[in-house]
Amino acid sequence: MKRILLTGIAALFVANTAQAQNVTLSMAAAQPGGATDISAKNLAEVAAAGNIATIQVQVGQVLTKTMVQVAQGKTDLTAGAFILKFLMGKGLGPYSGLGKVKGKALADNLRLLYPFHLAGFYLIAYQSTGIDSYDKLKGKIVHNGPPRGGALITARQVILLSAGLKDGKGYTGKQIAWGQANSIFLDRSVDAAVRPGTNPASYVPIIMAAGKLNIVSVPKAKYQGKAWRKYLNPDCPDGLLN
Repeated sequence: MKRILLTGIAALFVANTAQAQNVTLSMAAAQPGGATDISAKNLAEVAAAGNIATIQVQVGQVLTKTMVQVAQGKTDLTAGAFILKFLMGKGLGPYSGLGKVKGKALADNLRLLYPFHLAGFYLIAYQSTGIDSYDKLKGKIVHNGPPRGGALITARQVILLSAGLKDGKGYTGKQIAWGQANSIFLDRSVDAAVRPGTNPASYVPIIMAAGKLNIVSVPKAKYQGKAWRKYLNPDCPDGLLN
């Protein structure tokens, strides 16, 4: 069974050329043009140039799901936030259905090949909406990620910690696959979005074509506050992960 995630592939770098040409691996990445997509395709190019392996990259994937697929040996590699392995091992958040025992067994199959900066999270809204702070998301429809993805978990926490608003109570969250994320923003199906992006975010020029944007960061006072410090701490209490 294939259980590579990211370190098992290291052995391929010592394979001879004849062996490597017969190695084909699958790798999952999230939104097209994002950090996971760019990193995966760069790895594929390096592996191909060195006659190490052929890596087939599939973008637009939900990384919480592909983490499980790698742990089960159904996919060879995937991008993923560091917190996902922790959540899987504890049977928390999107992995609550696995339970602690199965979650730990699957998480133990995962290894890290290399780290990279995944993304920053932005609040974006057209200036015509008047949304220029996290507090103004109250009562609004907000795109906050794909269904049950790691981005969804993080976006919900960013909004909760920055404005005290919960999905379904303080605002209405809308989840949709990354491939449709730009279109629902452009046609004003949502009032705003809290989503990850590189610096600069690849999707910004696309949505700016339809109007002027407000791009809002987390308020400094909130970010330096007690709640955010707890969330960013590796020993983050379980309450902030549910």
